[in-house]
Amino acid sequence: MTALLVRCRSCRREYSSDELRKMACLDCQVRETTAEVRADITRQLNRAVRYRRTGGRFNPEILDRLRSRLLRRILELVTDPRKALELADREYQAAISGMPGAKLLPSRLEVARLSGLASQ
Repeated sequence: MTALLVRCRSCRREYSSDELRKMACLDCQVRETTAEVRADITRQLNRAVRYRRTGGRFNPEILDRLRSRLLRRILELVTDPRKALELADREYQAAISGMPGAKLLPSRLEVARLSGLASQ
């Protein structure tokens, strides 16, 4: 069966009809699914910056939990764990890009821990 070229309803790029689900490409589906978690990451990062300025301590495990929640949401859409990790990292970086407190975050991706979640 031949697939038709169809435009994604969000980004308007053309994809074959078998790549779209609910008339949205995978990137747009991931963006829609993770919007709430990305907003939480931004909010917690702003909080970390505020705490850092006042001399308070911020628990970085909060951001790790949000990163794990981001991965779990993506795993609902994507069956390939490697692709899910790649998308989760990209969405996490998009959430923290341009934030003044991005330097407060650990630079490690914690691939071992996340891949343990991906295999469950």
